[in-house]
Amino acid sequence: MGAGFDRNESAALFVGVQSFTHPGLRQVRYAVDDAVDLAYLFAFDSRIQLVRPDRVVLALSGEPEKPESKQRLQTLRQGGVAVRHADQTDIIALLRRQAALAGKNGILIVSLATHGFARDGVPYILGTSSTVQYPTTVPVARILDIAARSAGRSLIFVDACRERLSAATRSVTKQPEMATPLLRRMSHTHGQAVLFAAAAGDVAYDGHGNGVFTKAVIEGLQCRAAKSVGTVTPYTLGTYVQNSVVRWIHRNVDRSVRTAIQINIDGDARNMPLSQCWPNRRVRIISTPWAIEAFDSDGKLIWEKREGTPLRALAVGDLFRDHQQDAVGLWGDGNESRLAIYSAEGERLAYYDLPEKLGEVAIGRPTKHYAPRIVVIGNRKVMAFDPKKVSAGKPMWSGTITPRGQSVERVAIVDGDRDGKEDISIKTENGTLLLDFKGKVIAKHAKRGSLQFHLLHSRRKRP
Repeated sequence: MGAGFDRNESAALFVGVQSFTHPGLRQVRYAVDDAVDLAYLFAFDSRIQLVRPDRVVLALSGEPEKPESKQRLQTLRQGGVAVRHADQTDIIALLRRQAALAGKNGILIVSLATHGFARDGVPYILGTSSTVQYPTTVPVARILDIAARSAGRSLIFVDACRERLSAATRSVTKQPEMATPLLRRMSHTHGQAVLFAAAAGDVAYDGHGNGVFTKAVIEGLQCRAAKSVGTVTPYTLGTYVQNSVVRWIHRNVDRSVRTAIQINIDGDARNMPLSQCWPNRRVRIISTPWAIEAFDSDGKLIWEKREGTPLRALAVGDLFRDHQQDAVGLWGDGNESRLAIYSAEGERLAYYDLPEKLGEVAIGRPTKHYAPRIVVIGNRKVMAFDPKKVSAGKPMWSGTITPRGQSVERVAIVDGDRDGKEDISIKTENGTLLLDFKGKVIAKHAKRGSLQFHLLHSRRKRP
């Protein structure tokens, strides 16, 4: 954050309204996950840590859906985060309290995920007991006014721009009824940055457990939006979120859309550092028969992970292209296996339990222009996973090695055919198979008899 910044003077409010008392309002799926995941990011991610956990308030209506968010909520509670009700009057009261708590050397962080609507051109957000007719819905302008009177720095995310409340969605349409609020009135405030979702909503999620807008914010803060010097700023974050949401809309809704969010950044806040990505602390990750251990450059143990069963295999790599070393552990006892992903800070990001014995894991991609994949292998089974979708339990493709009765000795990522692209090399008792990252056989060499790979399932997506 720079000179004069003290996280002990920061304060934050994260609002996630997923459930409503009014029968005409459907749930805003993943709104609670959005609030919890952002709170965890700002309080605990070592690249960010802009606010102490005991100075964070979560205003929630509903429960997080995905296992990772449930675990993060528990960690936040243990760290001192206060969890409160998310009615409209509570939201304003909590915002006033947090704004007053933020000191001049800190930052006020506010995030809102809920339904929204417009009346006479004025945007509103809804608490858990709101309706369109209810007079105590919360005007967005009021929220911005309260934040403007806080500390010199403030960062605000509003994911509540919707097509129309009566449709009971937070969705993406070609002609949304709710106009993006005019935020220029806040531009005189020193050090304020506001990102307002103009198109992301309840149907705007794609299986990752967050709304599209919040998912892009999280990815951006986790170094996808970093400048060449390794810093994420409100400007680079806003650009990344805008491009990410527009790409999602082009793929799923309307290719003619050109803008998806509104960004309002005070001149002094444009380059305010939000996340420091690299050079990062060097972490050495190793395996033991029962644990994954991480050590810093001085040889000090900084975290250890166990899953209650032996560790069969470990792979380490930059899974999310954020210049961090992630760990993939393959655990198991008997014919049960667990595939788990851990961040460089030791957080379990995702896991998937499989009812079969698997013993080898590797991380790879054809070239640096492709996203990394996780390759998992058992005695005869081969599967490739998108790291972002491991918890969904759906491999990108899977297949089997024949004939039966042979075991896999080693898996490696190599340029086996010397074409400048990496491939998957699988060494078995009977020879070697070379596959590309779509599961296609490139080459094979059998010591005796035949050696085949049969692709059983493929989602036919580009790696």
